[in-house]
Amino acid sequence: MPNVLIIGSFPENPTLVKGGVQASVYGLARALRMRNDTAKVKVLSLPVPGALRPKVPSANVYGIEVTYLRAWRFLATSLLHLPFILHQIKKNYRPVVHIHGTGALQCALLAVLRLLPVKSVWTLHGITEKETLHRYRDTKKWSCLARHWFYKALERFSLKVAPHVIVDTPYVREEIPHNNNVSVIPQGIFGTEFTTAKDNDRSEPLVLSVGVISPRKGHHLTIEAFAEVRKKLPQAKLVIAGAVTDTAYYKRLKALIIQHALSEHVELAVNLPRAELTALLARARIFALHSQEESQGIALCEALAAGLPVVATKTGGIPFIITDCKDGLLVPYGDIRRFAASILFLLTEKEVYRKMSANAKAAGSRFDWKQVSEAVVKLYGRL
Repeated sequence: MPNVLIIGSFPENPTLVKGGVQASVYGLARALRMRNDTAKVKVLSLPVPGALRPKVPSANVYGIEVTYLRAWRFLATSLLHLPFILHQIKKNYRPVVHIHGTGALQCALLAVLRLLPVKSVWTLHGITEKETLHRYRDTKKWSCLARHWFYKALERFSLKVAPHVIVDTPYVREEIPHNNNVSVIPQGIFGTEFTTAKDNDRSEPLVLSVGVISPRKGHHLTIEAFAEVRKKLPQAKLVIAGAVTDTAYYKRLKALIIQHALSEHVELAVNLPRAELTALLARARIFALHSQEESQGIALCEALAAGLPVVATKTGGIPFIITDCKDGLLVPYGDIRRFAASILFLLTEKEVYRKMSANAKAAGSRFDWKQVSEAVVKLYGRL
């Protein structure tokens, strides 16, 4: 395996991973390092909203050398790191450069590397163009519209200049503008984390939803549906776990919980350490996610690996992860009534639940980082 320089957001604390991009960058870097190859794996971590200035400049995580870059007030100012990144590429003698996510720095770097004799690949995390458009339609704010057009331009240009693109589901490949050099490789999970969770007692009617606290994840609709569930199953509980990326939306969820008198039955568990999150996956009976747009959803894969049947929306790449009526139930986005009925069905129908749980365990094995990293390394070789 060649030396690999990964550029993307890496968690400052590996026990506290915030969002799918961080999970993917962290997982891939660690999986590559765990291989028998002796190649060097280095990460240049890009800043994220709300954490423009990292607490530490560098770290060594599981033998991975990580340098945390910063931005000044706006993420676009991370462009100032371009000379430093090019120096690191030269310093690490002809590495494969693996870029993650959509942003001004990623876009500029892809354009520059196209002109240089450097092998590079870009992982497109979700379809930012769609996600930002949904955000504008929900808020009707001009700032959200400006953000949509800005990221649409970045994403379209990046797709043109990237020599090779990785997407996580066939859904994304079909939705993006035509590009001949696209590989479908899913985001991975460490299946061993959930080995003990698979056979736990799940008699408690606990519904778990994991995803950043953002309108795109549809947590407000999950709460609305759960209010209907409790009318027929009063002992049911719901935990929504995720990092807060939208403070206003977090306050909206808290108000909605109070409005439905669910304070003792719904918990918003924010910024949970990894150990606490896996403990929740071991306790929960089912997993629910009413997402508006999802390219893959790592949380869905982790739920499967833990043996949790899933109730989710029939949107984006979710149908490529969850097989309807086999390891979960899929409903149209916004159909609160059917979403509630699906949750209630899996909480009460023991035989169906047992079969779906077994199917979920089998389905989750498809996403283990061991085989996912193998596919990525083969792509590096083809470059």
